[in-house]
Amino acid sequence: MAEPATSTAAVFASALGLTVFGVATGLHPSLLIAGLAGGLWALFYGEPQPLLKRCLSAVMSALVAAWLAPVTAYSVQELPGAPPGLPLDVLQFPVALVIGFLAMAIVGPGLMLLSRKKLDEAVK
Repeated sequence: MAEPATSTAAVFASALGLTVFGVATGLHPSLLIAGLAGGLWALFYGEPQPLLKRCLSAVMSALVAAWLAPVTAYSVQELPGAPPGLPLDVLQFPVALVIGFLAMAIVGPGLMLLSRKKLDEAVK
């Protein structure tokens, strides 16, 4: 088991690196941090993993969340029964948290399944 100081330093380095990456690439740094929080939260429910794999999993969750949160938040606004006047800029953060939480367990495997299905259809 990694020492708490090592894990804390890794989380801080990931958050700082994601913020700098977000500014450099135009991704919203706050969405990256919300996705990182979701990815770290998801790690509590998984099997124990080495520190590097945990860090990479959380960072990938953050990237997926930052890319998908704006479009998903907009889509949520358009759903029937959604509260009227729901501000998009406020809705993006909880959406990024949820996407970060689900990214490695649901979104990634779901995309792999969909791509295999489409590939099998194209081959036939």
